[in-house]
Amino acid sequence: MPIDVEKGFHKGTLFTCVLAITAQSVMNLIILPTMPFMVKYYIPDVDISEVGYYSGFILSLYYLGQIPGCIFWGWYADQHGRKKALLIITLFNVICTSGLGISSNYYLTLVIRLIHGFADGALNVTKTMIAEISNERNLPLGTSFVFLGAALGRLLGPVLGGYLSHPENFSTLTSHFPILLSHPFLLPFGISAFMFVFVAVSLLLFSEETISEEEMTTSRECKAEMKREISGILRKGSKDYINSHEQLLLQYHKYSKYSSILKERDVLLTVLLYLLLSLCQMAFDSLFSPVLANKKIYGGFEMSSEEISLILMVASPIALVTILYSPSLRKLFTYRRTLMINALGIAFCMFIYPIESLFNQYNKTVVFTVVIVIFCIVVVSNVSYKEFRGTIMAFAWFCSCRVLRCFPFSTDGAATRTISLFIMILGLVILLAAVIIHFLTDVCDKGRGSITSTIVHSNK
Repeated sequence: MPIDVEKGFHKGTLFTCVLAITAQSVMNLIILPTMPFMVKYYIPDVDISEVGYYSGFILSLYYLGQIPGCIFWGWYADQHGRKKALLIITLFNVICTSGLGISSNYYLTLVIRLIHGFADGALNVTKTMIAEISNERNLPLGTSFVFLGAALGRLLGPVLGGYLSHPENFSTLTSHFPILLSHPFLLPFGISAFMFVFVAVSLLLFSEETISEEEMTTSRECKAEMKREISGILRKGSKDYINSHEQLLLQYHKYSKYSSILKERDVLLTVLLYLLLSLCQMAFDSLFSPVLANKKIYGGFEMSSEEISLILMVASPIALVTILYSPSLRKLFTYRRTLMINALGIAFCMFIYPIESLFNQYNKTVVFTVVIVIFCIVVVSNVSYKEFRGTIMAFAWFCSCRVLRCFPFSTDGAATRTISLFIMILGLVILLAAVIIHFLTDVCDKGRGSITSTIVHSNK
């Protein structure tokens, strides 16, 4: 059934997207605080100074898999529909997340993470779906729901990862399921897998396809016909008449290759913007848990997994504020201006974060995390036509993953002492992103509809 965006959000589709984002955020937040302790479980005699190094591979191989995976799922969602793509991705998430819980070998975990990275394109597909069920009036609110799902996941994930990864706390449960004692991470990852099962059920029962069958069929037919006829159309002179069908083929030809897409200035800049902001967020997240778990003499905090989880859980509701202030900011400013305000604010947070290390000798400390891709989703969506939105969103994430895969690092004394400097460098990168925002044109605020809207019809 086609969705009429002018009537407001399709509630079933919106609910499913938020649930999918929550499930993925839970999975990621189970892993982040748990990584150092997973390494100690897999390699009992590992030196504490090398835990961060091994943890980095667990994190980065997922993004190595996403380099080809995000491109594939973006293409698949454009060709076969968002709903079908998300359903297949969700089933892969169930399998891979369960595999992480069962794994008791470090290298097997790395293989699972690599495969999972390729199979998981859910975030880009759900972002695209939310953009497509929104109209110009409610798009800021729709985008805020992305961060609602992420915030809920950040609230639940640390609890599951920190507390449930100690099965000795559940003697009644382990007496019935002794496998939980030999596989201490099965319980949190198993619950994460069940969340993806709920996503699949919601997708089948409540969600609608956000790109129509007619649009997908037209896209496939145009691409097939384009291969046959495009050379003849391109040979036509400027004075030759080009009918509406030939105009459509020319547009598909223009947007069918990444090399052609990136010739558009706004697309290139927004992809670069997405890369920088995603890089900073994931770099910060990857450093966060190993530093908190590291020894105080190295600038760490010597926190347990439960304490790290508590810090993450307390900080995460801050992201819920996004859903309150985003629509209000949009009434006052353009998308570009709003994104710049957020970028400057987060750069400030990055600059003051190193102050936390001065308090690591105290029993308690206040630590915070940030979410920094606010409104960037809207900007990426606005510079792309509907038929290619999934592909461009995936390409933006592809660029991010090319950098995010390079994150194994050591948390020995020398490395940890440079982390404060590194986080300040991330703040400078975000300031660079703010400069890029300044050079975007107003198409980022207005958005583009279907590619068919660009066709000029004539009675000739």
